Amino acid sequence: MICEAMQAGIDGRLSAVLTRPCSDECLDHPVIVLLSAGFAPKAGPFRMYAQLAENLANAGFACLRFDLGGLGDSVDLDAGWSRFDTTQQDIREMLDFVQREIGPRRFVLGGLCSGAEDSFHYGLRDERVVGLVLIEPHHFPTKRSWLGSVLFRLKRRLMRTFGWYRPLDSSQPGDAGLVQQTAFGDYQYSTIAQVRDGLTQYLGRRLPVHYVYTGGSAETYTYRNQVFDMVGIKDLHQIVSVDRFPEISHTPIYLCDRERLATSITDWAKRHFA
Repeated sequence: MICEAMQAGIDGRLSAVLTRPCSDECLDHPVIVLLSAGFAPKAGPFRMYAQLAENLANAGFACLRFDLGGLGDSVDLDAGWSRFDTTQQDIREMLDFVQREIGPRRFVLGGLCSGAEDSFHYGLRDERVVGLVLIEPHHFPTKRSWLGSVLFRLKRRLMRTFGWYRPLDSSQPGDAGLVQQTAFGDYQYSTIAQVRDGLTQYLGRRLPVHYVYTGGSAETYTYRNQVFDMVGIKDLHQIVSVDRFPEISHTPIYLCDRERLATSITDWAKRHFA
C-alpha cells in the first residue's frame, strides 16, 4: 500500500492524500474520492477516512481524500461564489487533476454528512461519476418512521430517568458540533424534491448508490429501508443499497465501529466494481 500527498487544482490550492495498492490493478477500478465532512480535515473524524482508504487499498482500490477549499490544508477559491458553487468547483478541479495525472476516467464519490450531500449533487453533473457512497446523508420522515421516532424518544426518556443516559452538551465538540459546523456560510441541505429528482436521474444512469446510516440519525431514520419509502421511486432497489448501524456514533470514536463502516463500504465497492 502506498500513500502519496499531493497538491491539485488551480495553483495547487487543494491538498489531498492518495492511498493505493502497490500494484497497478487499481487502475482498472474507479478511484474512490472522499469529500470533507463539515470542518473535519481529510483524515476524517477520528481518522475515519484514513482507515476507510486503507481498507479500500487492501481490496485493490485507489482512494483519494482531500480538503475542500478553505478547510484543512486547502486554500479557498476566492471568487465570490456561493458555498455550493465553490464546493462543486473544488470537486471538478480534483477529478480533472486525478484524471490528467493518474489516468482513471471513472470515480466514486462519497463522504460523511455534508460530504455525502456534496457528492450527491456533484454526481448529477459529471458522467465520470459511476457510484456514490453516502454516509449519514439526507433523511426524511415516513408514516412508519414517526412511530419509531416516538418509541426512540420514550426509550431515551426512561433511560435518563434511571440515569442510564445523559445527553451531550451541545456547547462541547462532538456529534452535534459537527452537524452544526457543516452549515457554515450559506450551506444548504437537500430537500425531498431534490433527492427524489436526483435518485430518478441516477436510476436512469443505473448508477449504484450505497447509503449508510448510523446513530446520528437514529431518532429520525428508524428502519433500514426507510429511504425507499421516503422517495417512493419504483425500481429504486435496482441501484440503491442500505446499511444501518444505529449503535455507532455519527462520528465513530471506536476503532471497531470505524472498521464496521469501512467493511460495509469496501464490500459494496467490490460487489459493483472489482
